Amino acid sequence: MLKVGGTRMMSGHWSVVAVLCFLATSAAAAEADEKNIERWDRVVFLKEVQQEPEKKLQHTHTSSGFLVAEGGQYCLITAGHGAEKTSPKTEIYFRSPEGKTAKVLLGDITADQGDPWHRHLQADLAVARVAIRENSPEAVQQLFALAIPMEDLLATSPRRTTAIEVTGFPMRLGLKPAISPLVMTGRVASRELPISAKWGDETIVLAQAAIAPGISGGAVFAEEPSPDKCRVVGMCIGFLMDNRTEVKLAKIVPSHILMDFMRQEFPPPAN
Repeated sequence: MLKVGGTRMMSGHWSVVAVLCFLATSAAAAEADEKNIERWDRVVFLKEVQQEPEKKLQHTHTSSGFLVAEGGQYCLITAGHGAEKTSPKTEIYFRSPEGKTAKVLLGDITADQGDPWHRHLQADLAVARVAIRENSPEAVQQLFALAIPMEDLLATSPRRTTAIEVTGFPMRLGLKPAISPLVMTGRVASRELPISAKWGDETIVLAQAAIAPGISGGAVFAEEPSPDKCRVVGMCIGFLMDNRTEVKLAKIVPSHILMDFMRQEFPPPAN
């Protein structure tokens, strides 16, 4: 026992308490870090298998996607050409908070009857309203925990040369041993441009990034030092390629188009 300035202190007792507090705090911090979701793991994998029994054929269609949340509402976003190949039996694979592969069916989370997809008239973009139903399995709740808040979508496109991360599952890579989306870094190459499409010109941003089939529908993030920080630049919908040189430029639907379309189709509830 020490006596300092008239105050008695039990040095051994307080040392033990201090160590225990430190250990408890460290353990809590470690547990919190394990549950933090890296922005890239918010992108999901969509897989649709279609059978042709008479021809003994099987067709597999894949794409990427991600969830966005606002005002208690949730939307699943993917490329329009990817949504065309889906059904209620489409499997959605994602990385759980524990780092394991989890799966739900599209039909188990859609909030509307019939075809859930709302398709943009002049962009390769489709949005479906999704919801957690009563008695939904744990996997559904884990999926919704990956939703990106609407405020994390950028209201304006970033300047040229801005560092970005195109995220998804090109060539069905990133599915084993435990699902983990691939991240292709690059830079914004253009301002917003009108590009000729099926139903007229669509507004896109071009980027220099290595991409391949299967990445369509994946989120494009602004590069950030912290993996937890999430700023969405847009959604990748494919690439432009010069047939002679085979040089590719990624095509990105700007996030403000995603935001405007979701709010148009599914207005957030009034406060």
